[in-house]
Amino acid sequence: MIRLIFLDKYISLMKRIPYCPKQLPAIKTAIDFENNENQYKLIRKEKEAEPERRNFFTAALFIALLAACLLLNAAAQIQAAIQQKQIAENEAQFAKDQLQLFTQTC
Repeated sequence: MIRLIFLDKYISLMKRIPYCPKQLPAIKTAIDFENNENQYKLIRKEKEAEPERRNFFTAALFIALLAACLLLNAAAQIQAAIQQKQIAENEAQFAKDQLQLFTQTC
């Protein structure tokens, strides 16, 4: 990719400047400088995007953990409700048995 940029810039410069072997090192230096500058800009963009990417993954992890906690809490509440229902049914059956025993003895 960089070589293509180098070649394109070299060709465009060669078309604009009459060929002179003395100017060739200066042209190559200018092209190298521009390529280095482009690489630096690309690396800087990647570094600037890194915190955003890290924050995105942190937020996604936080949301996943929050969802897991909410699901576990909901499951615990359902289990507690089932246990309370069972206790209430047992108490109701015990009360019926006591009432039936009381009515039989009277």
